Amino acid sequence: MHANLWQMLLFAIAGWINEHQQVKLEFALEQLRVYTELTNGKRLWLNDNQRCRLAAKGKKLGFSSLRELVTSVTPETIMRWHREAPYRERQPSYYTAQILDCLLPSRLTFV
Repeated sequence: MHANLWQMLLFAIAGWINEHQQVKLEFALEQLRVYTELTNGKRLWLNDNQRCRLAAKGKKLGFSSLRELVTSVTPETIMRWHREAPYRERQPSYYTAQILDCLLPSRLTFV
Protein backbone atom coordinates (compact mmCIF):
# COMPACT_ATOMS: atom_id res chain seq x y z
CA MET A 1 0.00 0.00 0.00
CA HIS A 2 2.78 2.40 0.95
CA ALA A 3 4.72 1.57 -2.26
CA ASN A 4 1.65 2.29 -4.40
CA LEU A 5 1.38 5.74 -2.85
CA TRP A 6 4.99 6.51 -3.76
CA GLN A 7 4.48 5.18 -7.28
CA MET A 8 1.40 7.34 -7.77
CA LEU A 9 3.27 10.38 -6.48
CA LEU A 10 6.21 9.62 -8.79
CA PHE A 11 3.90 9.21 -11.80
CA ALA A 12 2.12 12.48 -10.98
CA ILE A 13 5.40 14.39 -10.80
CA ALA A 14 6.69 12.75 -13.99
CA GLY A 15 3.46 13.64 -15.78
CA TRP A 16 3.67 17.25 -14.64
CA ILE A 17 7.30 17.51 -15.81
CA ASN A 18 6.39 15.95 -19.17
CA GLU A 19 3.51 18.39 -19.61
CA HIS A 20 5.76 21.32 -18.72
CA GLN A 21 8.40 20.18 -21.25
CA GLN A 22 5.71 19.80 -23.92
CA VAL A 23 4.55 23.39 -23.34
CA LYS A 24 8.15 24.61 -23.67
CA LEU A 25 8.59 22.66 -26.91
CA GLU A 26 5.34 24.02 -28.36
CA PHE A 27 6.47 27.56 -27.52
CA ALA A 28 9.86 27.03 -29.18
CA LEU A 29 8.20 25.63 -32.31
CA GLU A 30 5.77 28.54 -32.49
CA GLN A 31 8.64 30.98 -32.03
CA LEU A 32 10.45 29.31 -34.95
CA ARG A 33 7.32 29.61 -37.10
CA VAL A 34 7.14 33.34 -36.31
CA TYR A 35 10.82 33.83 -37.19
CA THR A 36 10.28 31.93 -40.43
CA GLU A 37 7.36 34.21 -41.30
CA LEU A 38 9.47 37.29 -40.52
CA THR A 39 12.21 36.23 -42.92
CA ASN A 40 9.65 35.72 -45.74
CA GLY A 41 11.48 32.61 -46.94
CA LYS A 42 14.74 34.50 -47.42
CA ARG A 43 18.01 32.72 -46.85
CA LEU A 44 19.44 32.83 -43.35
CA TRP A 45 23.11 33.73 -43.07
CA LEU A 46 24.53 31.68 -40.22
CA ASN A 47 28.09 31.78 -38.97
CA ASP A 48 30.10 28.61 -38.32
CA ASN A 49 29.31 28.62 -34.61
CA GLN A 50 25.56 28.76 -35.26
CA ARG A 51 25.82 26.00 -37.87
CA CYS A 52 27.80 23.87 -35.45
CA ARG A 53 25.25 24.31 -32.67
CA LEU A 54 22.36 23.39 -34.98
CA ALA A 55 24.26 20.40 -36.36
CA ALA A 56 25.06 19.04 -32.90
CA LYS A 57 21.45 19.30 -31.73
CA GLY A 58 20.11 17.99 -35.04
CA LYS A 59 22.37 14.94 -34.96
CA LYS A 60 21.04 14.04 -31.51
CA LEU A 61 17.46 14.28 -32.79
CA GLY A 62 18.11 12.21 -35.88
CA PHE A 63 17.03 12.64 -39.47
CA SER A 64 13.47 11.35 -39.12
CA SER A 65 12.73 13.60 -36.13
CA LEU A 66 14.13 16.60 -37.98
CA ARG A 67 11.74 15.91 -40.86
CA GLU A 68 8.79 16.15 -38.45
CA LEU A 69 9.86 19.55 -37.12
CA VAL A 70 9.48 22.92 -38.75
CA THR A 71 13.08 24.03 -39.19
CA SER A 72 14.74 27.08 -40.67
CA VAL A 73 16.98 24.82 -42.77
CA THR A 74 16.37 21.39 -44.28
CA PRO A 75 17.29 18.23 -42.36
CA GLU A 76 19.71 17.32 -45.17
CA THR A 77 21.60 20.57 -44.60
CA ILE A 78 21.82 20.04 -40.85
CA MET A 79 23.18 16.53 -41.31
CA ARG A 80 25.69 17.79 -43.91
CA TRP A 81 26.88 20.44 -41.46
CA HIS A 82 27.41 17.71 -38.88
CA ARG A 83 29.41 15.58 -41.33
CA GLU A 84 31.57 18.52 -42.45
CA ALA A 85 32.29 20.02 -39.02
CA PRO A 86 35.42 17.94 -38.28
CA TYR A 87 36.87 18.74 -41.71
CA ARG A 88 36.25 22.45 -41.31
CA GLU A 89 38.16 22.54 -38.04
CA ARG A 90 41.31 21.23 -39.79
CA GLN A 91 41.24 24.01 -42.33
CA PRO A 92 42.81 27.28 -41.20
CA SER A 93 40.14 29.94 -41.19
CA TYR A 94 38.90 32.88 -39.22
CA TYR A 95 36.25 30.76 -37.50
CA THR A 96 38.47 27.85 -36.39
CA ALA A 97 38.38 28.91 -32.74
CA GLN A 98 34.56 29.13 -32.81
CA ILE A 99 34.25 25.65 -34.31
CA LEU A 100 36.57 24.15 -31.71
CA ASP A 101 34.65 25.90 -28.93
CA CYS A 102 31.46 24.34 -30.24
CA LEU A 103 32.82 20.84 -30.77
CA LEU A 104 34.87 20.47 -27.60
CA PRO A 105 33.18 20.34 -24.21
CA SER A 106 33.83 23.45 -22.14
CA ARG A 107 35.14 21.32 -19.28
CA LEU A 108 38.25 20.33 -21.21
CA THR A 109 41.32 22.43 -20.58
CA PHE A 110 44.68 22.05 -22.22
CA VAL A 111 47.90 22.85 -20.41
